[in-house]
Amino acid sequence: MLTGRWMMGAGSMRRFEGRVALVTGGGAGLGRATALRLATEGADIAISGGRSSWAEPVVAECWAVLFLARGLEPIIINKLQRPGNDWNLDPYDIKHLVEYISGKFQHDKQWRIVTMEASVEHLLKVPILYMNGHEALEFNDQEKAKLREYVEKGGTILGEACCGHKAFDRSFRALIKELWPDREMIRLPKGHIIYTTPGIVRNSPLLLGLPMGDGQQGRLGVIYSPYDHSCRWCVGGKKGRNSFTLGANIYFYVTKVGRRLAAAD
Repeated sequence: MLTGRWMMGAGSMRRFEGRVALVTGGGAGLGRATALRLATEGADIAISGGRSSWAEPVVAECWAVLFLARGLEPIIINKLQRPGNDWNLDPYDIKHLVEYISGKFQHDKQWRIVTMEASVEHLLKVPILYMNGHEALEFNDQEKAKLREYVEKGGTILGEACCGHKAFDRSFRALIKELWPDREMIRLPKGHIIYTTPGIVRNSPLLLGLPMGDGQQGRLGVIYSPYDHSCRWCVGGKKGRNSFTLGANIYFYVTKVGRRLAAAD
């Protein structure tokens, strides 16, 4: 008879991700060792045992092992949480994109959710700050100052108008113009490296970028899509292949090319 059962999830893309492992007798010995090993491989663990007091310490150990394993994986995208639910209309968009990037570059990576309460120093630990939605963006003066400082100190804002909604599109463009009144977002040419490296993006979907150097030179501190990719990232499948390639290329640009351009400015 099962008297104790606990579930734990793993966010990293690993061999047993998406599978549930029922470990009987997981409170000690071989059962305990099996539970810990499966946890590091990304499985959801269900531990059963004769006494709940035996299983509870193993649950804690599984979380500790998982935390240590994931702590070695770099966080590459912050998803910005805003009031309401407009920020998370496609709840699996960045999760699936980061999983794709992890496979593409053969190194596990992570993402996280942040709010504008985070300090600039905290935000700068991650190279990309992602925001999207249907509705108009609303930031107070302090939050706008944080966004500007984040970009000017080396971060990159990635914006997307989910489903091409005009309210978000107008507000995002207005926000960037307010933060950098002396700069203009430009349409990226078809030959831009974001469309070609490391993968070829078919049909060069419209992207705008804000160069941080003189004129139209330097790294792009803002990359913006007025059209939808998040729905394709969220759903996955073959129809989203072009959007996944674009997302991986943006990551490559920000972390490789953009940093070299920033160093040259």
